[in-house]
Amino acid sequence: MTPVPRIDALRSCPGGRYEDGFVVVTRGTLAGITAEPWPGGRIAVRHRLGAGELDDEIAEPLAAALAPLSDDHEIFARAFTGVVLTSRPDAVAAWAEFYRNSLARLAGPGTPGPFREPGYSAVYRHAVRLLPRTSVADIGCGFGFLALHLAALGTAVIACDIDPGTTRLLGRMASRLGLPLSVVTGDGVPSRLAPVSVDAVVLLHVLEHVAEDAAAALIGEAIRIARHRVVVAVPYETRPTRLFGHVRTVHAGQLRKLGAGSRWDYRVDDHHGGWLILDRPDRTAAGSDGAHLAGDVDGFAAAPDVQLAHDVRDVELGRGLGDEQRPADVPVGHPAGQQPQHFDLAGGQRLLPTG
Repeated sequence: MTPVPRIDALRSCPGGRYEDGFVVVTRGTLAGITAEPWPGGRIAVRHRLGAGELDDEIAEPLAAALAPLSDDHEIFARAFTGVVLTSRPDAVAAWAEFYRNSLARLAGPGTPGPFREPGYSAVYRHAVRLLPRTSVADIGCGFGFLALHLAALGTAVIACDIDPGTTRLLGRMASRLGLPLSVVTGDGVPSRLAPVSVDAVVLLHVLEHVAEDAAAALIGEAIRIARHRVVVAVPYETRPTRLFGHVRTVHAGQLRKLGAGSRWDYRVDDHHGGWLILDRPDRTAAGSDGAHLAGDVDGFAAAPDVQLAHDVRDVELGRGLGDEQRPADVPVGHPAGQQPQHFDLAGGQRLLPTG
């Protein structure tokens, strides 16, 4: 079988046209986002969104346009990339605008945009309320909006995702935005982040992308490296949204089972989907049985050493990317001469622009 070429997220499209073996994306005059069959088995996507109109909320209307034609996540990921790249002639400028718009929407729920549904911004904002401002590992970070927002608030963040193209783009955007961020490429399974310890771990819309046993392994790894809290969010679906790369549905009962099996204090909440909040038992405060319900982020104290137990730059995490593969940008928020950190832990490809 011929390998599928990886998505080139930094390919500039000065003519407003993106094309690969799966999709043809053009920016024109038609309102909104449309899709139709194209010769050769490809799908043509058209939009008239400019740079100022693009943010992560385009996922829903793009999925709605593609759904009658395909449920292939590969097509969705390439079409999403094409829409962003055709919004401006220069790829880096297009992604920078996309990131700025998405982060602005996350920061302010009233930020105007072409799509008015709260969507994933509401999920991100709820996660921010549940996480400390000390140190956080974001496993399955996708584009890294939550990680970047936390970094802007002063949190020390490790952002991890399985797709090297996604993490490389995130590192470059963190540099351009001047936000300090440690970026790791890997699948988050046990031993991948072995030397890392942080106050909290978040898995935001990750479990629906993996089988049940893999989800349990991810929760186990999160508990191992989290000093205080683990936050998990999933969408509630009647069937998996294949276009988004979902392989199964997750319901509240499954979250409660994961919580009970963790031997940590936990609660399951609803807020634009399901939430599992795990807190390390406080034996001193709760008595000998350690029983108490997980609370909000103000309910637990940060460790006295409010920093990462290990700087991710010094961790042996597998094959590191060569210097020639690192972004050339030096982030404003890093010490002079220090680059964002990238590590390649495992193969595989997954682009997670949404949940």
